[in-house]
Amino acid sequence: MKKLFLLSALILSALVVSGCGSTSEKPLVLEKGASAQNLFEKGLSLMKKDRDKARSYFRQVVQIFANTSYAAEAKYQLGVSYYQQKGISNYTIAAQEFSDFVNTYPSHPLAPQAQLYLAQCYINMLPKPGRDQANTRSAQQELKKLKSSYPLTPQAKEADAYLAKVENLLGDDLFLVANFYVKTHAWKAAVKRLQQMIDLYPSYSKNDRVYFLMAKSLFKMREFTRGQDYVTLLQDSYPKSPWTVKGKKLLEQERKKPYSKPAQTPPAKT
Repeated sequence: MKKLFLLSALILSALVVSGCGSTSEKPLVLEKGASAQNLFEKGLSLMKKDRDKARSYFRQVVQIFANTSYAAEAKYQLGVSYYQQKGISNYTIAAQEFSDFVNTYPSHPLAPQAQLYLAQCYINMLPKPGRDQANTRSAQQELKKLKSSYPLTPQAKEADAYLAKVENLLGDDLFLVANFYVKTHAWKAAVKRLQQMIDLYPSYSKNDRVYFLMAKSLFKMREFTRGQDYVTLLQDSYPKSPWTVKGKKLLEQERKKPYSKPAQTPPAKT
C-alpha cells in the first residue's frame, strides 16, 4: 500500500511537470475514416519530431480501437515515448505505462521487453547509498518478475547484470549501517546487520570485507569459534584479498587470548 501511494504521488507530480493531460498534449480530433493502423503509424512517424503529438495518436488507438491488435502496440509505444524522453518525471510515467501494459497483455510478444523497460525506469532513478531505496527495491522486484515470468527470453538474461548492480547497491546501503555499528563498537547490532547482508546478498561485491567485519565483531563478543569460522570462510572464498591477510593476523591475535582456549575440565575425583 505504501509503495502504491508513493508511485501514485510520483505519477501525479510527473504529470504536472511533463504536461501530460495538459495543454502540451492536446487531444487530436479523430480524422474521418481513420483506422487504428493509420493512427498508430502516424504516431510512430512523430516519435522523434513531436512526442506529445505522437502520444495523442497512440492514446486514440488505445481508447477508440481497444479491441484491435494496435491497441497493445500503441500502449507499449506510450511507455517508450516517455522512457526515451528521460528525466525522473518521464521515467515515472513510463513505469506506469509499462506496468499497465504487462498487466493487461502478459502474453504479448512485447511483454518481456516492456517488463525490462519497467525495471530500467526504476534503475534510471536509483538513489545513492544512505538514501531511501524504494526505487532500488522496485527495480529488484521487477527484474525478478522478468526472470520468473519470461525465463527463456533474451531480456531475462539481460536482467542478470542489472540485478547484480541493483543488489550491490542494496548491499552498499545495508553495509553503511553495519559499518556504523562496527565503528561505534555496537558489536551485537553489527553482527545482526552483517548476517542480514550475507543472507540477502550472497554475491555482494564486498563480501570479503563483510566476512572480516563479521569475524572481528564475533571476536569482540568473545565468540571465538564463530569468528574463526568466518576467517576460514574468508580465506576459502577470497584467498588473494587484502582483507584475508588482515583476517589471518586478527585470528592469530585472538588465539593468544585466554578466552579462545577451551575451558579445562578438572579431573574426576576418585
